[in-house]
Amino acid sequence: MLGRLAATLGAVAAAGTIAVASSERGDQRAPAMTLKRLSQARAAMGGQELLTIKTLSFKARQRIRNRFFGQAPPSVAAEYAEAMFEARILLPDHFLYERLLRFRLGEGRSRGGFAGNKPLGSADINQERRLFGYNYALPLFLGVDTAFPFSLREVAGDTLSFRDPDNAEVLLDLDPDTQLPSRVRYKMGMQGEQRDIVTQIGDYRHIPGFRSLVLPYKLVQYAKSPSKPEGGLVMVQETIFETIEVNVPLTPKDFAVVAVKGPSARLGQPRARS
Repeated sequence: MLGRLAATLGAVAAAGTIAVASSERGDQRAPAMTLKRLSQARAAMGGQELLTIKTLSFKARQRIRNRFFGQAPPSVAAEYAEAMFEARILLPDHFLYERLLRFRLGEGRSRGGFAGNKPLGSADINQERRLFGYNYALPLFLGVDTAFPFSLREVAGDTLSFRDPDNAEVLLDLDPDTQLPSRVRYKMGMQGEQRDIVTQIGDYRHIPGFRSLVLPYKLVQYAKSPSKPEGGLVMVQETIFETIEVNVPLTPKDFAVVAVKGPSARLGQPRARS
């Protein structure tokens, strides 16, 4: 039962989860002023250093709200499920994660991602790419030219408008004072209705080893529905990063999936380089 609950919560989080980076695809269709605003956001995060990101490895703590979904009775699932989340990324198309969910009566583990066109878990690879794009690439490092690309279309004030691979609109809000990304907004189908998803981005910190690169260490995701009580709030996922390492040595071999050996298992360390 705990295994099924872990899988359900993982799928809920994933469903909530961009391509312009140097972006011929998105940039050619975007007006000059729109490109200028994107360049300002990149400059605020580190400019050229942001564009040199090739790999990331991070560990985070998560809280995933468990209300309104009915995955388990109160004896098993509290209002929030606590989780440890670890992931590694090799751009543009390798992503491997592991989530350890903790419940009142035990633990549940999920693992997934993709290596090129190969899924690294039981979830659909398109769902995993969407998780990567919406939940990590765009809000974490303004990654818009990845395995889940976003095309930049227009700007209105401090809001950039993108289109995802399904032509759905994605809005990225910039802080008017710092020009740093502050919020991602989009709609997602959930339980038979379209829901507004909002990811708040914050707690920017300097990344060791870089002169000016800053990345957010806190992402808080909200899902709202007008048909639900409490102002429409139906889900919250909070991700607080404990460590973020950029441009660590990774190759496709570091995305080989090995068997999970127990509750304390973690993603293996990247292979040593000679």
